[in-house]
Amino acid sequence: MLVLLPFILFSAVFGWAIAYFVFAPDNLLALIGTSVGFAFLMLLIIVFCFFISLWIIGAGGNPNQKVPSYHNSTRKKLSGCMDFVLALFGVKIHAEGFENVPNDEPFLVIANHRSNIDPIILDKLLRKYKLAFICKHTLFRTPWIGKIIAKAGYLKLDRMDIGSGFEIVRHGQSYLDVGVSIGVFPEGTRGSDEHDIAPFKSGCFLIATKMRKPIVVTVLHNAHGINKWKFFKRHDVYAKVIKVYRYEDYKDMNVNALSDEIHALMLEEVKKDK
Repeated sequence: MLVLLPFILFSAVFGWAIAYFVFAPDNLLALIGTSVGFAFLMLLIIVFCFFISLWIIGAGGNPNQKVPSYHNSTRKKLSGCMDFVLALFGVKIHAEGFENVPNDEPFLVIANHRSNIDPIILDKLLRKYKLAFICKHTLFRTPWIGKIIAKAGYLKLDRMDIGSGFEIVRHGQSYLDVGVSIGVFPEGTRGSDEHDIAPFKSGCFLIATKMRKPIVVTVLHNAHGINKWKFFKRHDVYAKVIKVYRYEDYKDMNVNALSDEIHALMLEEVKKDK
C-alpha cells in the first residue's frame, strides 16, 4: 500500500490547492472535503487501471482448454501487474543462491507454500527463465485470474481426479522438452506453520525425473505474514535456493525416496528460524 501513498498525497495536495483558490482559504470544510475527494478519486483511478490491465492481458484466455499452451509474451505483460502486487503488499525480497539455478536447461523448481502470492515471488526471482506454474483447478474458475493463467499456459491440477495428475506429468514433460521450466508447491496447499513442511505429493517429481532434468529446491521464509493483509507494513521475504539436484544426484533414487530426501532438506531449513 505504501507504493500508492505518493500518488494519493499528491492528489490530496492538489485537491487542497483547488479548494483554496475556488472556495477561499477560510473554508476549512471545503479544503478538507476536496482533498479527501481527490485522494479517493486517485485511488479509484489506480485500481481501475490495474483491473483494466488484467482484463486486457487475459483477453482471449480459455480456462477450460484441455491442452495448455505456454505464452511467454503473456507472462512478460503480466510482470508489471505482479510487481505492483508485490509493492502493494510491501514485499521486499531477499534472494540467496539463485545464481545456482541452471542456465543450460529447463528445470523443476519447488518451494514451500505459505502465502497467496508465493508464485508471484518466485516468478519475479526467475523472470529471465521461461516458467509456468502448476495450479489447483479452482484458480482457473476465479474471475480475471482464470483467463490470465490459462493464457500464460499454467497447468491445471484437480487433486480429486487421478487422471488430472497423469495429464499434469505429461504436459509438464512436454513443457520441459521445449525449454519451459515448471514451478510447483509439492505440499499441495498453503501451510499455516512457518516452521513446518506438510507431506509432499511426490508425483510432481515425475515431471523432472522422467525427463532427467534438474530440480531446484527453494525455501521461502517469512512469507506467511503477507496473508494478514497488512498493506502498510513492510514484509521482508527471504527466498533461498538450498540445493539443485542434477540427474546424476538422483538417478539411483525412486520418486518417493527423492521426495522424502527433499522434504527433510527443506524441513531442516525452515526450522532454522525457530
